[in-house]
Amino acid sequence: MKNSIYFLVFGIFFLLNPFTGHSQSQTNADGVTLSLQGFQSRSSELNFLANQNYSSNITSATSSNIVNIKQIGDFNEVSSKTISAQSNIDLIQNGDYNNIELNLNATVINERVIQNGDRNTFVDINTFGVNLHEAEIIQNGNNQSLTWYGSNSISERMKVNMQGNDKIIEVRSFN
Repeated sequence: MKNSIYFLVFGIFFLLNPFTGHSQSQTNADGVTLSLQGFQSRSSELNFLANQNYSSNITSATSSNIVNIKQIGDFNEVSSKTISAQSNIDLIQNGDYNNIELNLNATVINERVIQNGDRNTFVDINTFGVNLHEAEIIQNGNNQSLTWYGSNSISERMKVNMQGNDKIIEVRSFN
């Protein structure tokens, strides 16, 4: 009888405890609460988040050189070394063990890198001091590698969309 009373009290406490159901939630600018719950696995949650439209809400009035980093996952790394009069850089990593390395020198830099998946690498090295360096890089998949050296008029507005697994691209853009 004593054990059943403890069990009943514990059961009621568990049902009334506000901390038993956890979900990630966020309130957007319109006051609407957004919630992440009910996903079957972590990969389905990451897939959902990766397919959301991301836009930077920082205006140029705040600063003339902006680097936004958004990381969802474990062991993601970003290294950004830039020299510019004006830059807007968005780096988004959804997954695990992704790596982005930027070493750029340009008057104007506009760059957006999105990595969806695991073990993707993007390296962008341009230390020559060009007028414009603009890129949109999307890596959807696992074990993708894109290495970009230099910049010229052909590659100054480069867009790359990598799909699948185990892909390697190397770009050498020199005058």
